[in-house]
Amino acid sequence: MKNIHALAAVFSLLLVSTFAPGCSNDSPLEPSSADEQYFQRVVSGNDEETRDLFTSDIEALNESADFNLLGSTFRKEIAALGPITPIKFGRSIRNVSRSIIGPATMQGDSIALVHTQIIITGDFVVKAVTPSGIVTLRKPFTETLYRNLRFVRVWDDDGRKRDDDRDLFKWKLAAVSVINGGTVPPSSVFQSVELITAKDTFTVTNPDEYFMASKHPWKVKMPKLKDKPITVRVTLISNSPDPEDVALHHLVAESGLRKQMFTLVSESDVAGLFTRVYERTWYSKIKAKKKYGHLVVSALSNASVHDDDTQLYASTIWGIPYLPNE
Repeated sequence: MKNIHALAAVFSLLLVSTFAPGCSNDSPLEPSSADEQYFQRVVSGNDEETRDLFTSDIEALNESADFNLLGSTFRKEIAALGPITPIKFGRSIRNVSRSIIGPATMQGDSIALVHTQIIITGDFVVKAVTPSGIVTLRKPFTETLYRNLRFVRVWDDDGRKRDDDRDLFKWKLAAVSVINGGTVPPSSVFQSVELITAKDTFTVTNPDEYFMASKHPWKVKMPKLKDKPITVRVTLISNSPDPEDVALHHLVAESGLRKQMFTLVSESDVAGLFTRVYERTWYSKIKAKKKYGHLVVSALSNASVHDDDTQLYASTIWGIPYLPNE
C-alpha cells in the first residue's frame, strides 16, 4: 500500500511540474488555508510539538518575576537626579505579539519559507544608586525581532481516504533561522555570535540565513547544552565610545541563574567606529523541562543602563535555539 501511495505522490508531482512549472495559485501543492492556519499556530506558540521553540526566547528575556521578588520598593518609580550606578536591571515584558509577514515564499513544491515578526513591549527597569539615594527607573521599550521558518511537505500516509492530491501531504516545521532584531535604531550592529562547545562551534554572521534544524537534519543541528562547558563570543560594531552592556539570557539554570554578563575582551577604533569583542564562558546546567530553549544575546547601549533619562534605551538582540535535555 505504501508503494502505491508513493507512486501516486510522484505522479502527482510530475503532473504539477509538467502543467505548472514552479508553484502557482492553482497548484494543489500550494499551501491551503488550513496549512496557513498551521503556520500561524506554530508562530504563535500554540502548536504543542513546537511551543517551547517559540516561547523560550521571550521567557529568557523576561525578568518580571525576578523584580517581583524584590518587593514594592523596587517596583516604585522615583525620579533620579544626576548620574546613576546600576545595581540590577532587566526587562519587564508586558505584551508579546507574533505574526507572519506576507505570504510564504515557496522553493519548489515541497519547501515553504515563512517570515515572522515578534514585537515585545514593556519597561526596562533599573535599580540604581544616585547622589539622592537608591532609586528605580522605568524605561518604556519596544523591540522587534525577526525569524524565518522552513517548513517541508511530507507524505501523510495514515491510511485514510483522501479527497484530492493536497490531502496526501502535510507541512512540518524543519528548521528555524536565528532570531534577531532589537530597537529602532539599534544599540549596535552584531558582526557575529559564536557558540563554542567541546565538540562544535556555531558561528552566526547572517541570522536570517542561518537555519538550525528543529527535528530533521538540515544545514545545522541545534546544539545540545546539558552539562557542558560553553563559550559565547560576540563581535559588534558601534559608533559609541562607551562600551555596551552585553548579557546572555537563558532559561533558569540549576544554580538559579538566568542572565550572565559578558566581559569585554578586545576593542579597536577606526575613525570613530569601534569593534568590540565580548565573551562569556560557563559550565551549563540548564535542565529545563522543555523540548527547546534559547540562548539570547542582548547588547544594550551604555545610556540604557547608566543614564537616568527614561527615553534613552537601545538594544540589539540575537538568539540561538538549543536542546536542553538531550
